[in-house]
Amino acid sequence: MLLSCILLFCACNEESKPAETEFDKHSFTKEGEIYIVNTEKDTLKHLEVEVAKTAQEQATGLMYRRMMKENRGMIFVYSTERPRYFYMKNTFIPLDLIYVNAENKIVEFNENATPLSEETLPNNIPSQYVLEVNGGKVSEWGLQLNDSLIMHLEE
Repeated sequence: MLLSCILLFCACNEESKPAETEFDKHSFTKEGEIYIVNTEKDTLKHLEVEVAKTAQEQATGLMYRRMMKENRGMIFVYSTERPRYFYMKNTFIPLDLIYVNAENKIVEFNENATPLSEETLPNNIPSQYVLEVNGGKVSEWGLQLNDSLIMHLEE
């Protein structure tokens, strides 16, 4: 009985640390800035972005995030230009995917991708970059094919 009381007392006095969640492991880290400009070179949007360069970063993307601030996104950077295929497995927020060619021109969109869907989001036009932003932003910002990205990314 005395041992039980001592253990209970010790357990109550320990500092309790909140459990780390998948969200905590994947919180936003600014790794660059992107300006989206139209064909007249007017800035349509300025974003802070995370950069997915490695295979692991690209496989994880925005999975497990429960929210993303309006002026943030994630840019996937590839070494070659080709069609890209994404899905929304373990992704809790709707996203717009913006496909960008090697000349930094927008070539295709997937808008309002359904959270948690494992359905493949096809991209038919070769792209070297894919920018993920909150769902509905492509339309809200008035983005068009042939608009461009000006990217300032950390190495």
